[in-house]
Amino acid sequence: MSLINQPTRTHRSKPQTALLAGGFGGVLFVLTFLLLGALAPGYDALRETISALEFTPLGFAQRINFFVFGLMLMAFSLALRRELCAGRGAVLIPIFQCLSGIGVAAMRSSFTSRCIWSAI
Repeated sequence: MSLINQPTRTHRSKPQTALLAGGFGGVLFVLTFLLLGALAPGYDALRETISALEFTPLGFAQRINFFVFGLMLMAFSLALRRELCAGRGAVLIPIFQCLSGIGVAAMRSSFTSRCIWSAI
């Protein structure tokens, strides 16, 4: 038996793991809202936005989905900052990425709650 072709196990750093989690965050977000859309009574994915899922009986799950996705975007931005070399883009890109994560996480309740109360 030859030991030459056996793969060696490499361990990922925390920033690399956070980058992977951020990358899979979008996939997880899409799969979750597709599943919620299929399960929500009266929701039509062709006519309504994914934010409209918050007005269904499964709205709490969609709010959690937004919040978790926002946290994953923020973790991705921190890891991205650690992995990028020096330069303007190494600072600005993670800052804007983090701001988008904050916006998505904040979207979980503030936007739809205000829409509901302003419509009444």
